[in-house]
Amino acid sequence: MKTLILGAGGHALVLLHILRAARQEVVGLADHNATPTGRSVGGLPVLREGDAITLHPPGSVLLANGMGVHDSTESRRLLYERFKALGYSFATVVSPNAHIAPDAELAAGAQILTHAV
Repeated sequence: MKTLILGAGGHALVLLHILRAARQEVVGLADHNATPTGRSVGGLPVLREGDAITLHPPGSVLLANGMGVHDSTESRRLLYERFKALGYSFATVVSPNAHIAPDAELAAGAQILTHAV
């Protein structure tokens, strides 16, 4: 299924690179701070969050939480909970260059970045 990344900053760009390396289709990035001027990141459009919801309703995409961590993870958790309440599901993002134990169980929405062990 296609993926829409929430956020358009540094962490979102890292996720975009990982998803592309894993040959996952990314349809764009959604940001509540997006301007209507048509900004792009990595060649993909940055949509206003409301426009992204209209264009990509629940069930049509998986989401990836591209909000970086600042002082705490509270903002990331709230973003996740808000979109889960709207009916969205979150992609499990795993870098092809990460090392995962064969018996590891990854929850939906987990993010395993490049060179993680």
